[in-house]
Amino acid sequence: MQRYQLIIYGWILDALLDTKTSQGVIINSEGYHLPVDLTSQKDQEKTTAMCSAIAEILKGKRPPHTVTSKAKNSPWFKEMLREAIEQLDISLVYKLDGRAIAVLRDLGISNLNQFIKTNLQTLPKIPHASPETLERAQQQAESLIQNKLIWLSKPHLGIETHIKLFDEEKLWRDFLQWIEILPANYQVIHYADYERSHLNKLAEKYGDSSTRQKFMTCMVDLEKVVQKSVILPLYFYSIKDIAKSRFLNFKWRHEKAGGSQSVFWYDEWLETGNREILDDIINYNEDDVRATEHLYLWLQNQRS
Repeated sequence: MQRYQLIIYGWILDALLDTKTSQGVIINSEGYHLPVDLTSQKDQEKTTAMCSAIAEILKGKRPPHTVTSKAKNSPWFKEMLREAIEQLDISLVYKLDGRAIAVLRDLGISNLNQFIKTNLQTLPKIPHASPETLERAQQQAESLIQNKLIWLSKPHLGIETHIKLFDEEKLWRDFLQWIEILPANYQVIHYADYERSHLNKLAEKYGDSSTRQKFMTCMVDLEKVVQKSVILPLYFYSIKDIAKSRFLNFKWRHEKAGGSQSVFWYDEWLETGNREILDDIINYNEDDVRATEHLYLWLQNQRS
């Protein structure tokens, strides 16, 4: 999405300065400069199509609902979600690809009840959705309508601890030293792929070790455990959505806690040195770890 935004900025600069902008740069959260070719015909056409779609909306055209985690940052997200829930829109199904949803809408399947009643065997091939994906999506729709859990299997666990890491070189060196003294057998729980992918980036950036590679083999992703074992009547499956649900009832100490908020807090703390802001950052990260433990214990209880 940032690529298309840069292309639009390029168009504006070209119109104002009578020039031809060919190169842009995205600076990511880690400070890396990522060059972007603004002359790609494919991206130019995509940007033009997006602008045309926006213009149609401004003229009054109402697009179908698109309920995704990316939309959470939109100021209109709550209203969009309210409408989707009111209409039991099919876009409420977690992780059902938008391109597959578009095809299902064309087939006359636009809400959860229609989807639940659909015999999946009679459908043509749906792009970006395998038969297994559609079966899971149908169970997700049923879970939403009935507002209850659907257990698929007993959670496979055997986990003892959770490690949360930060990307500074000194802490990385300390971490490598620390894992050297871990017991011979251990497991590390986490939620989603961020920790695993970030550990790989840090190893590439600051240096690796055999003990770090062993550490990676001991990691267990609770997101995958959840996916294999249970369907929840939720629209999103982030650790916060699951932990805050009525099934777990975990509460973060700060109402605005979140990844974006913590970045804002950190920048503010660097500017002001305010200890209360630093405490908010520490509490947020600690609550993330406790929420992961809370989810682990909840899953462990379901095994019996």
